[in-house]
Amino acid sequence: MDKILDVCEKFGIKEMITLGGFATGALSEQKPKVFGAGIDQKLMDTFEKMGVVFKNTNIGQIIGASGLLISLGYQRSIKGVCLMGETSGMLLSDPKSTESVLEIITKYLGIKIDMSKIDAKVKELEKIIEKIESLQSKMAPGAAAPGKKKEELGYIG
Repeated sequence: MDKILDVCEKFGIKEMITLGGFATGALSEQKPKVFGAGIDQKLMDTFEKMGVVFKNTNIGQIIGASGLLISLGYQRSIKGVCLMGETSGMLLSDPKSTESVLEIITKYLGIKIDMSKIDAKVKELEKIIEKIESLQSKMAPGAAAPGKKKEELGYIG
């Protein structure tokens, strides 16, 4: 960590954005939220205006490099924020979550990037989720499909 922060100081870096995922344990058809954590309130306010959720998230502690870099960077006067894309945690990668995080970052940096490959992966993922839901309903007719509420369950008796 110190080496990374040494390089940041050498190049005069004043802000950093670290990335991660926030596993919910459930597949969702809705656009994934972007959760955030940070120390500098002004920077957090800026990201909150862009749709990042900082309050009432029950995130707990950020483990690993993402949280540690922000904390250690702050001690060196480097402002930081961690952006975490909401994900089921069941997938090796989650392009929908990636897309949500990238939308925030590109807006903040004022840049445009080609997201066509990510969009293709999102469509691929949606097809996979449809297949999973179809298989689930065939295997256990009364079981809730991912994204369905308990009230929508059929009677199992």
